Amino acid sequence: MSALALDLRRRRPPASATPRILPMDAAALPRPRVNVLDRAAIGKAGANLCYVALRLSGWLTVTTLTTLGLYVLFFMALGNMSAAGFFAQLANLGDRFVAADVVRQSSFLSLVTTVSAVLFLAVSLARLRSLLAIFSLSASAGKDRP
Repeated sequence: MSALALDLRRRRPPASATPRILPMDAAALPRPRVNVLDRAAIGKAGANLCYVALRLSGWLTVTTLTTLGLYVLFFMALGNMSAAGFFAQLANLGDRFVAADVVRQSSFLSLVTTVSAVLFLAVSLARLRSLLAIFSLSASAGKDRP
């Protein structure tokens, strides 16, 4: 490498890019100034928005996983709380689903969707207090905030 390639000093812009010099008696164009308080308020609002979005996504993730866990609990109960019974019930369901015609498969999937939505709403109601705590930005509501 040459020494010119490693030279990181500022170079003068070409003559065509030099700013126009105004005479002393010419009125300078006013530059719009952004208030520092506005920047701080925008930054704080952005930080609060990110905080609420992250907490809300975590709440949705936990609620969804709890809903799916209820399905696992249901199949465990069908299989007498044993791993072999659990997988036997899943295999039975899978075999019957594959053997069914398309109309019955779509009917089953719509039933599963409806049951999942009801379970999700039930779990959401059980976790409603934690959802409301997300939108409360007081110091006591956010335990991980200073």
